Amino acid sequence: MKSPDSQHLLRVGDDRPGSDMKRRWRSLPKAAIEADWVDAVDLTREVPSSAIKPRQPAISFIRCSHSRLLVFSIHSTSSTRELVFSAHKDEFFRVEIKGFEVSASADVWAYTDANGLNEFFQELGHLEKRWQGQRSWASIDREFSLAATCTSLGKVTFRVTLLGLQGAPEEWRVEAGLVTDFGQLKKIAKHAGVFFNE
Repeated sequence: MKSPDSQHLLRVGDDRPGSDMKRRWRSLPKAAIEADWVDAVDLTREVPSSAIKPRQPAISFIRCSHSRLLVFSIHSTSSTRELVFSAHKDEFFRVEIKGFEVSASADVWAYTDANGLNEFFQELGHLEKRWQGQRSWASIDREFSLAATCTSLGKVTFRVTLLGLQGAPEEWRVEAGLVTDFGQLKKIAKHAGVFFNE
């Protein structure tokens, strides 16, 4: 993605009737885009050119201070697939796998095990070397499970499984892989820690 010839405008705010949230307009700067990855973007401020990458980042983390929206996502390094975590509140969060030939989402009731998923990411982030075998986590009702494997070359594959309408005639199941690099696990763990502890 090249720097645009003209500046883009970003609007933050809720203009529905009765809303007390003011509109804010900010101009995205016309500048070279060189950052390694998106760390954090506060949508109430101007977005610096150094916070945007020309290609899809391995991890992204977005916070909107007005609505307290928090989104944590992991991008595939091999395709357009993306694993997105959002809407974390109390014992619930939303997970979505989307991109190359797949699109599915589920609202996950983690009960006390949301911290277990965070610990899963933290354990991966603290690994000093590639591992053999599979490491996995699953929600208490099994509507979402995540497994990770690593090759000798440092390619990490997350195997995402989502289930819906369990026990019903139209029960569904989606399973998809998402590839990232071993070197990204520390950053993934960092952002998972912020998301699940918000």
